[in-house]
Amino acid sequence: MRSDVVTTFYETLDYCFEQALRDILGQSVQGSVYELLERNRIHRRDLQVNSQENIEGLN
Repeated sequence: MRSDVVTTFYETLDYCFEQALRDILGQSVQGSVYELLERNRIHRRDLQVNSQENIEGLN
């Protein structure tokens, strides 16, 4: 079980990733990125845990 600090860190990381996608690339690109990750069996809730796998899923 993760500590509260670690959980908060990963939630913050997820929030920053989401904000960066939307603010820099736009909401439609953000949706496309999440769809691509889902097609590669990487669920949004797993983004903060498997960052290397996520990068490979986007390639």
